[in-house]
Amino acid sequence: MKTVFKEGMEVYDQLNFPNKKGVIVEISNEENDPYPVEVSFENEAGRNNYTPDGRFSKKHIPTLSTKPYEIVLEGFEQKAPPLTFEKAEKKLKYDRDKYAYFNLEGINILYPKSVSPEVFEALRQLVILRDYYNEGWQPDWEDDKNKFCISVEKEKLCLELWLNTSRVLAFKSHEIAYNFLEEQKELLEKAKPLL
Repeated sequence: MKTVFKEGMEVYDQLNFPNKKGVIVEISNEENDPYPVEVSFENEAGRNNYTPDGRFSKKHIPTLSTKPYEIVLEGFEQKAPPLTFEKAEKKLKYDRDKYAYFNLEGINILYPKSVSPEVFEALRQLVILRDYYNEGWQPDWEDDKNKFCISVEKEKLCLELWLNTSRVLAFKSHEIAYNFLEEQKELLEKAKPLL
């Protein structure tokens, strides 16, 4: 068995025994011993055995060192994944005071009770109509070009000019926005709480 370790030698294992000095107590001479290096670490009960090349387990990299070292866990992170709509829906569906199911074209959909499902449906329809009126045009909120937007000010629908402030109902020209406001007034009134 070939090893760099000797009995009585000071050793360190920052991964398994951080900031503790160890001493090699014994090195077994048995031919088939997979963990012949026996180490005692300060303030630790018992002894720990290592492979001849300093592995705490054969599955791991060598961690037993003849001099102190540091472990740098660059990029290490333990962060829960962001909440998804599906997870939120599963949790909120039991809050009967604030949420209820609404049947929309044969599909049960969870909605907050504070806003009627018809309001959400009106907004969905308005977004589709907006794209149709704009002929596929999408606003670039990073540029300094005019965007003509429909919003709600003091409970009234209004047509405004914006450059960089994002709005749901944005149009490429004043004429298109004005026509949309006039022609889709009924849906706009329904969707007002979400605008």
